[in-house]
Amino acid sequence: MKAIDVHWSEYSKHEEPFHDYYGNGLDNYIIRLQVEGVCQALVDGSVRDIRPGDLLLFKPGDLYDLRIGFDEDSSLSLDYYIIGDGPGLQEWWARKKRPALARIASDKRMKAFWHQIVLEKRRLDGGSPDIMTSLVWSLLLLIDRAIEEVPENQSPLAYHALRMRQYIEEHVTEALTLQQVAQHTGLSVSRAVHLFKAHLAYPSSGMRSSCG
Repeated sequence: MKAIDVHWSEYSKHEEPFHDYYGNGLDNYIIRLQVEGVCQALVDGSVRDIRPGDLLLFKPGDLYDLRIGFDEDSSLSLDYYIIGDGPGLQEWWARKKRPALARIASDKRMKAFWHQIVLEKRRLDGGSPDIMTSLVWSLLLLIDRAIEEVPENQSPLAYHALRMRQYIEEHVTEALTLQQVAQHTGLSVSRAVHLFKAHLAYPSSGMRSSCG
């Protein structure tokens, strides 16, 4: 497992306007997950709205322009981010081509690893390099799986179906109800069952057998 050097990692909350701009290109890798609120970022030459579930991936040399709070509808923004480099990140980046912007259904497992990375980095000694490398590699593999599970049809309905599946997987040992699963995505029970079947190739009876 090649080492990963994390320079900064945090769960960031912005309630005031914030602008981060690297017009000459980045020196490090940036991995950023929007958790709440809306911001704007330069992606593939265009400024895009970044919403909850949007994952941004930037490598050294990429132009970087992040804008928070400059739109009247985006006064609050919460995100996880990692800024770093090292042979481990170089290896992961070279393994496959990934989009600079991907809408993923981030689950509790991914956020748990990200939270542990933040806590490790906050240690007075800066954290253990070995522990940090292991945590970040685990997060990167979860990110790869999340990107792979994004439906080819990236419609809002397909995204809701993916969120339902992850919710069921996270609560598989609990006595879930269809109402709970539907409420998680803000849908009616009948709509939730229909979407689960249509977008995830599960029969509706399969979903009902997973939930009480």
